[in-house]
Amino acid sequence: MFLYYTNLWFATVLCVFYCVKITNYNWKFLNFLKTKISTLVRWLLLTSLMISVIFSLFYGCYIYGLLPQNVDSELHDSHKNISEYVDNNDFDSHILFGMFFTGSIPPFFIFCVANFLLIHSLVTHTRRVRSSGSGFQSPNLESHLSAVKSMSFFLLLQIIFFLCMTVYNSGFLLDSKVLFFINSIVMCSSPVLHSLYIILSSSEMKKTVLSLFFGLRKCSFSEEQI
Repeated sequence: MFLYYTNLWFATVLCVFYCVKITNYNWKFLNFLKTKISTLVRWLLLTSLMISVIFSLFYGCYIYGLLPQNVDSELHDSHKNISEYVDNNDFDSHILFGMFFTGSIPPFFIFCVANFLLIHSLVTHTRRVRSSGSGFQSPNLESHLSAVKSMSFFLLLQIIFFLCMTVYNSGFLLDSKVLFFINSIVMCSSPVLHSLYIILSSSEMKKTVLSLFFGLRKCSFSEEQI
């Protein structure tokens, strides 16, 4: 849960940073953030970590409190504890889902709003450039179109990740192992696909990843020789 909340908040901070730096809306609050966002990023990341720790601790402590107690007691007592745990499982699952949803909605809502504003601003600017008669293949316009594709793909993957995580925590798929397995694969593949997209869309990232790969490979070969 800590990794999930951290991933959601870090994606939100990244999207808000892009939105503030790139969009050209004439809003007082947005103009104020443009001058402060570079210094605010570190504090936003630290705040995100603190919020993630708090919500994940609440979630984990509540699950710990649900576990059957006195497991080392006599047999009939253990049976009684387990039966009481099973009877309260449906009620407790609703509380757990509510805790998960409460911690997930704020970053996901901010992420969607910031991403929508960013895409809308880029699309509007692209249409203005096209209607002005400028060359469609200009580098500035191409970079804007590339940003629209990247942020749209980012938004789609984040929505899929959030929906799969919601279904995962709702308990709807516990009766179907196949659907539960498929949902888990799709949920885990969304961050991986986004990382691969970022790497493949940047030549510098490709070189960095390749150099890292060859460096690790060289280290492994040197250890085998030793």
